[in-house]
Amino acid sequence: MLGLGNTLTGGVVPAAAAGAGFSDNKAINGMDSGSKYLHSTSNLTDVFTGASQQTWTFVMRFYHNSTGNKGFFHFSFASGESIYMQNFGQTLWWTFVNGTSSNDHMPIYTTGGGIGDENVTMIITKTGDTLEDLKLYANGSSAHDTNQNATNTIPVITSAMSDLKLGYRGGIFHFSTNKFNDFAIFDGSFSEAEATEAYNSDTTMDLRTHSRASDLKHYWLMGDGDDGEGSDDDGSTIHDMAGDSDLDMYGMDASDIVDW
Repeated sequence: MLGLGNTLTGGVVPAAAAGAGFSDNKAINGMDSGSKYLHSTSNLTDVFTGASQQTWTFVMRFYHNSTGNKGFFHFSFASGESIYMQNFGQTLWWTFVNGTSSNDHMPIYTTGGGIGDENVTMIITKTGDTLEDLKLYANGSSAHDTNQNATNTIPVITSAMSDLKLGYRGGIFHFSTNKFNDFAIFDGSFSEAEATEAYNSDTTMDLRTHSRASDLKHYWLMGDGDDGEGSDDDGSTIHDMAGDSDLDMYGMDASDIVDW
């Protein structure tokens, strides 16, 4: 299982400034090959730790392309462990790799059951230690239980993170022209009311003003961010607006930051 580390201090937007002048008009586009992705290898020892009984929440906004095989994110750890999410056709899959042959591949949501080619706010929250303790909310829906393999436990991640990629997994799966608007990581699990708050009736909110903002660890605005010192997301760097794990744009440039 994964747990979030200590609150990061570098680059954190002060509470008084959070939401001031907030604009979320941009997204990253064109991650349609294994050579185009967002990547960070800095400060990753503070992203996750091996602590047990920890919970976490991912909040993502993206344009969903309901065909093809696509990767969303891939977290790698020093001991060969990893966690990633990808889309096989119209089914979303989580995979937990524990460094052995006994990896857990879990279908968590069939997008063909209600999500087509459209903008999606997806919230995935870990509420406990087994695979059935993952809950998924899509576009303001009630929670979808992800319990197809309910007897399996989520592997314990025991080593520091070594790599984070968005829109990429091992050069095999990629975004297939989807647009990625925002990606945030919170410490702790969300209730359904908190997921509904983040969905915000399909209007992007500044998650630094969410009722759980004190638990917001990482927040990438994918084109609308800045480093607090006059440098905006610029085609080479996507700034972390809640922590200090900025993302490098590999194989990409400013033309890949487009209107959302």
